[in-house]
Amino acid sequence: MRGWSVAPWRAVALCGLIVLAAAARAETEAPVSVTAAFIDPAYSEQALFSPDGKVLALPNSGMLWEATSGLPLRRLDYPAFFTAAMFTPDSATLVSGHKDGVIKLWDVASGAVVATLPPKNPPDSEDDSKRITTLSIDRKGELLASGDHAGGVTVWMLSTRRPIVSVEGQPVLAARLSADGSRLIVVSRETPGEPETVTDYDARTGAERASFRLPAKHLFPEHSYLGDDVAVVVAATECARGETVLFGLRERAAVASIHRPATCELPERPGYSDSPLNFADKIFASPQSSRILVAPQDGSDLVLFDTAARKLERTIRWPGQTAQPQVIGLSQDVQAVATVQSGAVRIRALESGAAIKDLRGFGPAARNVIAHGPHILVQRRAREGDDGDATLDFDLRTADALTPVSVRLSPGGAFMVHDFAPAPRLALAGNNKGEVLLLPLDARAEPRKLAVNRLREVWDAKLAPDGRLALVVGEFGESEDSAKPGAVAIDTADGRIRQTFPSRDDNDDVVTSAFTPDGARFAVGRHNGKAELWDAKTLKRLALLPAAKEDVDVRTLAFSPDGRFLAGAGAFDDAVFVWNVASRKVTRVFDLGTTLASYRYATALAMSRDGKTLVAGLGQRHTSSGDLGSERGTVVVWDAVTGKRRLTLRGQRGAIAALTFSADERFIVAGSLDGTIRYWDRGSGRPMATAMSDGSGGWLVLTESGLYAGSDGSDAAVAVVRGTRAVAATPARGELLKPQLVEDLLKGDAAGRYRDAARRLDLPAVAKSAAP
Repeated sequence: MRGWSVAPWRAVALCGLIVLAAAARAETEAPVSVTAAFIDPAYSEQALFSPDGKVLALPNSGMLWEATSGLPLRRLDYPAFFTAAMFTPDSATLVSGHKDGVIKLWDVASGAVVATLPPKNPPDSEDDSKRITTLSIDRKGELLASGDHAGGVTVWMLSTRRPIVSVEGQPVLAARLSADGSRLIVVSRETPGEPETVTDYDARTGAERASFRLPAKHLFPEHSYLGDDVAVVVAATECARGETVLFGLRERAAVASIHRPATCELPERPGYSDSPLNFADKIFASPQSSRILVAPQDGSDLVLFDTAARKLERTIRWPGQTAQPQVIGLSQDVQAVATVQSGAVRIRALESGAAIKDLRGFGPAARNVIAHGPHILVQRRAREGDDGDATLDFDLRTADALTPVSVRLSPGGAFMVHDFAPAPRLALAGNNKGEVLLLPLDARAEPRKLAVNRLREVWDAKLAPDGRLALVVGEFGESEDSAKPGAVAIDTADGRIRQTFPSRDDNDDVVTSAFTPDGARFAVGRHNGKAELWDAKTLKRLALLPAAKEDVDVRTLAFSPDGRFLAGAGAFDDAVFVWNVASRKVTRVFDLGTTLASYRYATALAMSRDGKTLVAGLGQRHTSSGDLGSERGTVVVWDAVTGKRRLTLRGQRGAIAALTFSADERFIVAGSLDGTIRYWDRGSGRPMATAMSDGSGGWLVLTESGLYAGSDGSDAAVAVVRGTRAVAATPARGELLKPQLVEDLLKGDAAGRYRDAARRLDLPAVAKSAAP
């Protein structure tokens, strides 16, 4: 039969063209979205380059960025912490392992989850033993190996997403599939500080081929390098600090020195043990190369080492470099690194250190966020280089307004703004030196300090709506040894102490307070779970409100808009409770429900004016080793009448510090310590818009449709995204920059102008017009 034939090299070229054409078609057909960098990438501890170099993943935040433009692509949302991640060889999929033992496969071009690989035995709510510690993919992309802290290793067939091999053992530090996919090499540790076990398995059958323990004083650090025949370990035989060496798995001995520290003495690090593992060098490797990059912990030059040749390739010091850069990732072609520098993740050329691209968030995180009715105040954190201890930098906006009012004062003393009163335009701040500051929300006026006798540190402070009375909670005493918790009411006109709130026993300290919206009364919450109602004018106690349940404290209080109900929440109980002020009884206890986080609590509360909706914003006191995930940045919505939990709103990265409703109560408005203000549809829970300030007078409001409003230049931070391509929205600002429509949305969109414009918006056409 006569057939069509192609020479072998032409066939390969043709196949390549077909693959490229298919990839281009998939990219063209990918959905279009509009995004902005509302998450600061500078807090990242790890960066992963895709094999094709187009995408940079920051697992800490679950963000994907386009490496060439430095613009954000999308966020991968999962409530359990990312504990391991890597790209498939074709760059199409990001595989992530999590603290709950789950493995997710994400489509890089869309952000969709294409598969979920569950653990064999799901962990309990506070059990992190199933956390994924390591992932490995063979060079062909056929097999995936995962290892967990409990000692389980599984080999998955990626095409079917099914396990083909499972082995059990000790907690896994690293699992490596050989390049050809035939072997599975596992490093596990039974006892911390003791030598690890290296086991070689057949990757297809799970049969053990060989096993041995590392020699004495040879330790494998977490996140170190494991190859087909070598590993990077710390050898502390001669140096207490530990020498980084290349260990031959066949020889079962160190075969080369990679980096010997300049001094063997352990540096002083409070809270660290003297184990060499606490001072191990950072190792960065590429699945495509035998070369590794070493960032020595003693601050020496970067080291490029070839593990195949088993020799030092060279050391690297960039021109003008005075300190070792904070490297967090290495490109797979070993040509570039990602570093954290100047409030950004910077991609730099490995050889020269030349800056290639900066990935920068739009604005800084917040020190605090406060809501009063529709008014929201955001105190920004200082960015690198700012005089953060001397400057108070904050914005004031209303929930339905676009442009914030920026205030920048320099009183000195690292003050935290705790509360504000919109009508008299005053704010109240305190610091850890016991100083209380009354701040006019007008940069032209001078702040005024309120002298409080024996006050050593301010923990919490509230300001009456008319600005005439301040409630301050903190530590009081003549000395550190005699200091005790306490609370006072201060007349802001003359600084006179009008009332003290003594503790009757060790469990009776006042820890928080709240004013009614009209300022006529206030409540103080005590550590024993009780609350007291006081008259703000006469300063007489009106009522004692009982604890909602046993073993509950009160850390957060908020009155309903009409003052008839008082909502409270503690720091050590997963509940929110409501008192009826008139009857002085607890009307209902609202359960926060199940969670992956162990230590979450309500940091902000709000009730709608119609009394039908209660919302709580969550934070975490700290993240323990047993926590599987983070619940900070979550808003829980209940039907206040029935107590039924209606919605759980997720999306902000920091604790929710402020909650309010829009003027028409259509939106739930949440202010987070990540610096963002988010608007959620009260009925559906759909995120409608996100607002943020940049710390330099700039601001941005981006809606879910892609329409936005912002100050001059803010459109450079907005990206039009299609697949793995992101371009700044500046060329398409005519189609997307719609301040009046965005303001219509925030004010309720009664005429439907925003809704109609959002429906007509043709994002594929916008992407085409924005493309360079």
